[in-house]
Amino acid sequence: MAHATTAVNAGLARALRRRLRVLSKELPRARRGDVRSVHRARVATRRLREALAMLEIGAGGLARSARRDLRRVTNALGGVREMDVALLLLHQQASGRSWPPPAVTAVVAQCEATRTRRRRQLTNALERTDVAEIVAAIEQVIATLDSRSRRSGPASTLVSRLRKRAREFQRALTAAGTLYVPAPLHAVRLAAKKLRYTLELAHEAARLPVTHDLRQLEALQSLLGELHDFQIVQEQTHSTIAEGNRDRTSVRDLEILDAAIERSCRELHAKFLAQLPRLTRLADRVSGDATLRLARDTRRPMVKMGALREPRPARASAAGAR
Repeated sequence: MAHATTAVNAGLARALRRRLRVLSKELPRARRGDVRSVHRARVATRRLREALAMLEIGAGGLARSARRDLRRVTNALGGVREMDVALLLLHQQASGRSWPPPAVTAVVAQCEATRTRRRRQLTNALERTDVAEIVAAIEQVIATLDSRSRRSGPASTLVSRLRKRAREFQRALTAAGTLYVPAPLHAVRLAAKKLRYTLELAHEAARLPVTHDLRQLEALQSLLGELHDFQIVQEQTHSTIAEGNRDRTSVRDLEILDAAIERSCRELHAKFLAQLPRLTRLADRVSGDATLRLARDTRRPMVKMGALREPRPARASAAGAR
């Protein structure tokens, strides 16, 4: 008789393989500056890191080492991605808003200069990172999972990790309060990402029925991602103003742009506040009912494992780039 833990181990191995395939495909293109590949490679590193975090025990240090190396790649990709999105937002929004064109032109130039600098940092980071070694380490972790049968390590860790991420999300929502303050909102965004990636693993590896929760988290990531994009453009606007070599008219135009971006940020924050009750219920549900169900299901014996269909991976969305 098969056991549910066996299925979870196999499911985690499949999930790691999927994420590793994406990283192996997109990272060379990201190195060459492809905008979409920068986004996809970055999301793949985040998803891999979340999966590896659950496998550090019993993987001979390979998971921990790979996760540490992936974090450096994530950070380097993130700097470029921020400027890609900032430039896209400026080009898309400027025509439909009353933003002073000279100010937009100046901030675009600032973003392009920042992106060029960060592209060099990304190239240097990738040159210092042995990507083939990371891939080999993750493949060894997968082989370790494949060799496990009824040992409960990954299955029980998935339960505790899901509960941990849900509670972190709860705390972030509480800390954000109702005032518009960028740092706590950024913490909510990061906590939502981590919870979503762990839920995706629970969905793929253990068939946990969390499709509705994943859709809610995707929507939240999209909203807070858009807010973050405006905040990045605002930071670049402040840097442009601080250059100190502009005439009064240019500074006034930049200040008008800054005020317009601030209004957009506060409008998006108001939309976030409207979602707070629903998000709090989501966190409560995941930390309670979902983890209890997962814990129960990963302990039960299963019959005819081959007859069960593998769940489809959660749909990727633009929110994953955030």
